Amino acid sequence: MTQTQFDQPSRVYLRILFVRLIGSCRASVAEMHTRRNINKSLGKLSSRHLRDVGLIPGDIDAANSASLSQEAVTDLGTRVQIRSGNW
Repeated sequence: MTQTQFDQPSRVYLRILFVRLIGSCRASVAEMHTRRNINKSLGKLSSRHLRDVGLIPGDIDAANSASLSQEAVTDLGTRVQIRSGNW
């Protein structure tokens, strides 16, 4: 019996999958770091201060509870734009 080996296209495909996996992991870690910084900076502000920049405390929680594939900063910016016409 011979030992099976991956042919060249299979190796390339596996390498591409591995690179994508590493890239996805890096992006998730970066997003977790960003969310931690958001909590540190905005979490200390009062409701009044948050309202001055167009946010409410629930916005921070909602942005941080979203999937890691969604950027929390983009989500908060969208919420500010939507709410800016109402105040």
